[in-house]
Amino acid sequence: MNPKDSTIRDAMTFAEIPKELPRIMHVLNEQLGLIKHTTPSLLPDFSRSSNVFCMSDYSGEDGKSIYQALGFLITDDMANENWTKTRQQLRLLRWRDGSTMQYKSLPKDKIRMSVLPDFLDASNSLNGLSVTFLIHRNVRWLFGRDDGLPGRHLESMGYSGWKDRIAEKMFRVLHFQALLLAGLTHSYQRTLWHTDRDSITVGDKESQITSIYGRISEIYMKEPRRLMGVSQRFDHDPHFNFGDLLSLPDLICGALLAYHEETEEGQQLTPGTETKAGKILHWFASNEHPLKRFVFRIHGETLNFGVQRLEFSRNPQAPGS
Repeated sequence: MNPKDSTIRDAMTFAEIPKELPRIMHVLNEQLGLIKHTTPSLLPDFSRSSNVFCMSDYSGEDGKSIYQALGFLITDDMANENWTKTRQQLRLLRWRDGSTMQYKSLPKDKIRMSVLPDFLDASNSLNGLSVTFLIHRNVRWLFGRDDGLPGRHLESMGYSGWKDRIAEKMFRVLHFQALLLAGLTHSYQRTLWHTDRDSITVGDKESQITSIYGRISEIYMKEPRRLMGVSQRFDHDPHFNFGDLLSLPDLICGALLAYHEETEEGQQLTPGTETKAGKILHWFASNEHPLKRFVFRIHGETLNFGVQRLEFSRNPQAPGS
């Protein structure tokens, strides 16, 4: 590579990040940077937003899945009448039991299955970005260091009691999220992270996670954003404002894992079929709306992994195509 190529490559990054970060972060930074500089219309514009919200949900840790799925939805506080009105109408007329959309519960609930297409269509109008990372189970460590595994790294930072596997997951979630926010937000904005209840936030970890999140965010942002807080799925969310947003990465993670489990076994699951995963992926395959969406697959092994951006096409014979 000549010096000119190196300059071009550096200029195509998503955010300015330290060279000392693990290799996975530089690979993702380059792939997101390629999108940012060649097809910026595939990214949301938060420049007029005061507050930016990041929702995250996770799946694939039942011991059966080939991949771990980490799903993020980043959106803003700009008024969105279609999203709000549709959700209110669905809950008033057809979806009155106070539940939220959860992928694993869909087959047992005819009501939620019936409103799912309208719910997903309403989310298209959100100004935001859905990003899902699928990490193959053979890629055990992305954030292990020369001086030890992730648990020891956290202990050296002053945070004790973390098992290596949970520490690794926590680093994945926080580093991926920090990179996304560094490339999408500005110093005058406030951010809120809302996460599903998970092993990285339970018990003593709940009191540590906000501090760790702040420290990791500072690595990526020369001008730190004002953090409004870190919250978990609420037991009481009367208007479902956060619950319905958090449902989107839950649904996407579940559908993508189902898709890959089927395709790994040689049975192609086509977006647009009547299965719950097919319906979700048929919606997901459209990138023509304000809510943009990406999937990155991290595959291979710990010391020899690759990153691939996956793209889906809609089934032209499916309803609504």
